[in-house]
Amino acid sequence: MSIRLSETGGNDRWNRMRERRRLELLKGAASVFAEHGYDHANIRILAEAANVNKATVYAHFHNKCDLFKAVVDHWVELCPEPKLSCPQTTALHSLLHETARSIIHQAEHPASQAFGQVIQRSTQLPPDYVQAWHGQYSRHVAHLCQVFGHHTAVRDPLMYASQFVQVILGCVQGGLASATACRKSYVASSVELFVKGTPPRLTARMAAADAPVPAEAGCACRSERQ
Repeated sequence: MSIRLSETGGNDRWNRMRERRRLELLKGAASVFAEHGYDHANIRILAEAANVNKATVYAHFHNKCDLFKAVVDHWVELCPEPKLSCPQTTALHSLLHETARSIIHQAEHPASQAFGQVIQRSTQLPPDYVQAWHGQYSRHVAHLCQVFGHHTAVRDPLMYASQFVQVILGCVQGGLASATACRKSYVASSVELFVKGTPPRLTARMAAADAPVPAEAGCACRSERQ
């Protein structure tokens, strides 16, 4: 029994050491990819960044591509989970402002900034990983689909949701995120554009107000007034 316990304890320590070494590799690789881009990073440089040899890198990852995928997954985990209000209980204007702030907050996260540097410095970046990275905004898109579906009468909420995310990301990519006044003006203008550019959803009260009055009802109203 004692032998089995000691073996279990030894395996736990080995697993913890392996996981710690893996995280060191990911942190080192993240800095290398951000500084040199994907194209110019090689296993030797990646190993040196983590103070290990190439054999250690290959013990954890099959190749550079496999390591880069793990770095991207690590960056995605570091990004904050968006906290967004219920579309059914909040006004459209407020929902769009809130979602815009959440998108900018995520785009300004160090992990997002690092991945942006990788894209700028790479020409051979695996397209699947770029697509997977941009998928981090899928929760914003899904939320906006509910927002536009509940508050507006647009036929394609997904199209409007995707366009709104791209417009707000343009604020960060255009360098406005660092200028608070410019950013607020950009976001406010974008929100107004989408609020005014989408037809409101016809509610039961609005439908009743817009419905034509029957002739009999009109006569009855005139009779009462007389």
